[in-house]
Amino acid sequence: MKTPNNYQKKAIEKLFSLIKSKINTYDFDNRDTVNLYFQSPTGSGKTIIMGAILEKLYEINNSIFVTWIAPNKLHTQSAKSLKKQISPKIFDFKEILEENNLIEEINKFPKEMVAFINWGSVNNENNRLMINKRDGKFLSKIYKDLADKKILSIFIIDEAHIGPPNTESKTYDFIHNYADIVINVSATLKGIDNIDEENLVQVSREEVVEEQMIKKGIFVNKGIKKETEVSVSLMIKKSIEKLDELYELYEHKINPLLIIQLPNEAEDGEVNKDNIKKELNKLGIENEKIGIYMNEDKEIPSNISYLKNKVRVVLTKVAIATGWDCPRAHILLAFRDVKSKELKTQTIGRVMRMPEQHYYEKDELNYAYLYTDIEDFDINSLLLSSEEGLCVKRTLEKKGQLKKDLGDFKLEKTIMNYDLQELYFPLDID
Repeated sequence: MKTPNNYQKKAIEKLFSLIKSKINTYDFDNRDTVNLYFQSPTGSGKTIIMGAILEKLYEINNSIFVTWIAPNKLHTQSAKSLKKQISPKIFDFKEILEENNLIEEINKFPKEMVAFINWGSVNNENNRLMINKRDGKFLSKIYKDLADKKILSIFIIDEAHIGPPNTESKTYDFIHNYADIVINVSATLKGIDNIDEENLVQVSREEVVEEQMIKKGIFVNKGIKKETEVSVSLMIKKSIEKLDELYELYEHKINPLLIIQLPNEAEDGEVNKDNIKKELNKLGIENEKIGIYMNEDKEIPSNISYLKNKVRVVLTKVAIATGWDCPRAHILLAFRDVKSKELKTQTIGRVMRMPEQHYYEKDELNYAYLYTDIEDFDINSLLLSSEEGLCVKRTLEKKGQLKKDLGDFKLEKTIMNYDLQELYFPLDID
């Protein structure tokens, strides 16, 4: 297991102490779900921290069974990573359908195991894991048996800002029916101001910057001067120029990545992946160096995080916002105005990691770069200080008039009103 750094050690100690205190005072005769919260920026090593927590939990004499639950397929990603870190057996709950002795193992050695499952499996009553079967291979039976034996059920909710969807969902019911202690983990916890500080452990962005794990800050529209006429083509051109500049600064040892976030085609029919690829081709970026990462279309190599991978640009919408880690990602070009503050922070977090977890002598490499033509991107809500805000906009015209009902339209050039200086994020970016 990788040796934790200073802030990771501090977080492990605080979070474990909090969990242990709840375990020691838990009332089995009056079972009630206890919610704990852990917030730490993207790139801070949350998996390392939670892996260390799991190892320490297994040193406790109490009978414990841990379930790790995450959205989409992120549970498999976390399981794969943790298998390299910790000694207890890690398995996907689907394996209980294939291994006859797994339930017996759970009953005998629960605290030596960690079960992984995704939201979808729990939220679908027709899923095989949720259907009552005579052989007892279904989730409610397993957790009821654990409760009868007074085995403490701890749930780790990864990317907790995403779910559970609402109090009426089956996922929510499942967690609160069978979890004794819930540890909500995210870089952008929702409603954090309303969380009891006694049940919250946080790692600050400043602590992570001090350890050189994430970038110092972010420049917005770097190189676009006051009174510049802005177009989609120009934003792409400036982003590629910055990408080429960073590649030279890295002395070709690292191939930095540009992420282009596209709008829904219903919102902006011309700014789609085909047209953007044509613009990139004009600038010398061949199709084999362009990746696609969307819910409906994923065309990226499995080793895209390799620092010298040939892919230079990835086109996405919102799929990349959560659970996608590529430390060489350095520039975000946003044509999509994400309304959710948490989702926006998560998306920007994709370009905040340091590729080798240390700063470079060439200080330009220690910052991320955001390019956008969206006037109301509302980055001010994420920034420590900025009087100017974002001041680039794209005008969508249909027959000479702005319309909310967008069909065919043309992209008009707009004049920037301000020079943008160096801007910093005060929020913990996941």
